[in-house]
Amino acid sequence: MPPKHSQGIHLLLILAVAGYLLPWIAAPTAPLTLNAYDLAEWSSLHPSQQTSTPPLTAPLLLRLQLPIIIGIFALSRRTAQARWLTLTVLAALAIAQLPPLEFVNSLDDGNYRQQFVLAAASFAAGLALLRWRAAFRWQPMLAGLAAAGTLSALAGQQQAQHL
Repeated sequence: MPPKHSQGIHLLLILAVAGYLLPWIAAPTAPLTLNAYDLAEWSSLHPSQQTSTPPLTAPLLLRLQLPIIIGIFALSRRTAQARWLTLTVLAALAIAQLPPLEFVNSLDDGNYRQQFVLAAASFAAGLALLRWRAAFRWQPMLAGLAAAGTLSALAGQQQAQHL
């Protein structure tokens, strides 16, 4: 059974992506006004994140937002006809998470590995949710993903602000 309010969910997802791209930390100078993606990248450069346990916790919490958005989008697919559009959006969001091409030359970089694993995992999870959505109770999963996204965003932003 498809979600009754999938258009509303899609509007909220568009707002979530816009919120992800808008500034999360504002500084007096324009170059230090960072959105969540830039804030994750910036916090990954901080020496304390390299030695934290687990390493790169703040960037992970900030980067989890896009995989969560992918999961919610895959769960909110309304009809079988929208499958190709959904696959295209899932692929675009997964590609947007990939690390730069320098990743091939520096496979030991934890930051690039984290980006690659999140991109691959979010695409695979999105495909799985898209394929087997009928077997799951999607309402509790949507609520759980939304709660996980909210909590991880707050925790990641707080950790990054302390850096």
